[in-house]
Amino acid sequence: MKDLSVLAKNVDAIAESLGFKVKRQVERTAFYYYVDGNGNDTLNSKGEKLCLSMSFCDDPGGKCSLPALWHKHGFTKERIKDWWSLDTFVTDSEGKCIGAYDPTWKFNYLTGRREINFDWLLPATEENFKKLLDEVLSRFNG
Repeated sequence: MKDLSVLAKNVDAIAESLGFKVKRQVERTAFYYYVDGNGNDTLNSKGEKLCLSMSFCDDPGGKCSLPALWHKHGFTKERIKDWWSLDTFVTDSEGKCIGAYDPTWKFNYLTGRREINFDWLLPATEENFKKLLDEVLSRFNG
């Protein structure tokens, strides 16, 4: 079992080093606001601002848990014990907010809907937390 208080402290430090302001209410979930050195929103070339939510998720056990079903249906090679759940909130210059630049989701053109991108469903480690933030920032600033 991971020590969530230590993990939360360490991932918050990673986020701050990448330019995020941290708002954490509980150990499992925090909001991260992409800001400049003065605490103002950092805008990309499209005039958008970025906020994201990252949550620690773990397998509650049982044969019907999400990780069990993902493994049973071949989406994951093995049953995962924990992972990062990511949600992005991108606000444009007109105040419209959408979930963009999120590598954990992809659009399936055959079904016409959004689905989990299992290539980016990563175990909840500090290294993977940074990998996800780096990818979001690369897409946001790209």
